[in-house]
Amino acid sequence: MSCLSNSIFHNVFVKLSGSLLPYYAASLIAMTFTLLPALSDEVSEPFLPPGLSIMRKMDGYYVVSGSEGHGIYSAKGTLIIPARYDDIKYVGDRKFVVRKFQDASTSCWLFDDKGTFIARLPDWTLVNDSVFHEGLLNIGDSYSPTAFVDEKGKVLPNFDRYTDVKEFSDGLAAASLTNRDGRWAGFINHQGKMVIGPFENADVFKFENGRAIVAANPKTGKPKAGLVSSKGTFVVPMIYDSISSIGNDKFCAQRNNQVAILDSDGKVVIQFPADCTSITPPDKFDKNTWIACGFKGKLNQGLKWGFCDVNGKVVLTPRFALASSFIGNRAVAYEKLPVEGLACGVIDRKGRWLVEPKYKYITIIDDNRWNLGELVKGKEPAVIPNAHSARALTFQKALQSHDLIGMSLRQFEELVGKLEFPPYLKPEKKLGVKVAQLVLVDSMCGQGSEVLTVALDANDCISGWRVLEGGITGHSQPWITENVCLDDGRKGFQLGNLVPKK
Repeated sequence: MSCLSNSIFHNVFVKLSGSLLPYYAASLIAMTFTLLPALSDEVSEPFLPPGLSIMRKMDGYYVVSGSEGHGIYSAKGTLIIPARYDDIKYVGDRKFVVRKFQDASTSCWLFDDKGTFIARLPDWTLVNDSVFHEGLLNIGDSYSPTAFVDEKGKVLPNFDRYTDVKEFSDGLAAASLTNRDGRWAGFINHQGKMVIGPFENADVFKFENGRAIVAANPKTGKPKAGLVSSKGTFVVPMIYDSISSIGNDKFCAQRNNQVAILDSDGKVVIQFPADCTSITPPDKFDKNTWIACGFKGKLNQGLKWGFCDVNGKVVLTPRFALASSFIGNRAVAYEKLPVEGLACGVIDRKGRWLVEPKYKYITIIDDNRWNLGELVKGKEPAVIPNAHSARALTFQKALQSHDLIGMSLRQFEELVGKLEFPPYLKPEKKLGVKVAQLVLVDSMCGQGSEVLTVALDANDCISGWRVLEGGITGHSQPWITENVCLDDGRKGFQLGNLVPKK
């Protein structure tokens, strides 16, 4: 059935009876409907020989399973790789990494989409979600020395000095290394040479259209961030407290609790009012764009959300508990209900509620249509409008329904998503052998971010976890090393809200 089965259409009919009479008989008509997929949308699965079944689809290819193992078929039902291997991953550029386990050993190969053998890969090859970028494939993990192969399967030199290398773009990749002098980060080329940097105690991010963020965390003083070009020159000096990419070749920058939007040349295109400390970036920028802004509350009562235009002028007075930027003439806004907690509805450009705030989430389609989520009930608050906030809700559900301590890394990632292994995260003694992290809530240019850190033992099982509020440099509770659940789902992951499981 269609995901639009809970959409609401709104039409306002206005009747005029004489030029001196006010509008009347304005009515709001809502109807719920269900859409059936068109026949043209149906994708037929390939016809397979007896004994084979489809496991999953990967970018137009089908992973099939049989009595002897796994194989690959095309969408047209053409055999590409026979079903006799233990593991197959599509790695982009029409290539597959194929693995076979036998007698406590592993063999690994690279094939193309015609089933042609290209090269044998090292037995320790690990691709996970890696794919070819600019002709290079990362076959290592994020917490061991890095290894790359080219499209011929050849292991390239000079990469093993780095412990964390991101995907290539603009001919460069963000990379980290640690030596006797400390932790460093910068950008490397296809030959494994660091050509931009290194920057001490810094985090660097993927290039997008010739620009990348560099964020330094000095041992003393506040973090500083800037914007570097692919030629190695800083188009934005390291003067901001934080910078985040918000798409459209624009960046959200924060300095001394003031927020601005920069273009890719470092020019300030929107300067928000001095008391605006956070924003929810819009999907696009034009003359009619209204941006959701969080303003300081009186006497530290927290943020109140309103809206500014592209000139940084307040156009809707801050009065909401939270808000997302306008899509057309509609926006999702939030209220804190006395019992249910955070709930969202739909407002117009005058701030009037078109849909009362009582839903977990709402997706705006256009001025007349939106998808309504479930009603907020009991202790299940709304999902805040952020790319990562859904992860916080997912982790909360996992915490309530599963025993995390002792859970395998693989099972945990199936529940909450892929973890990262930054080299600067080190476990405490007797807690584990490595530490991973996952951004639960990314506040973009404001406070309120939450990062989950997980300690793992030698068997890749969880031995402890904690949530850092305010990011990786923020305050957190001590490591949690027993199985707990939330006492109140509205209060988050604070230590006082965690109670032992019965």
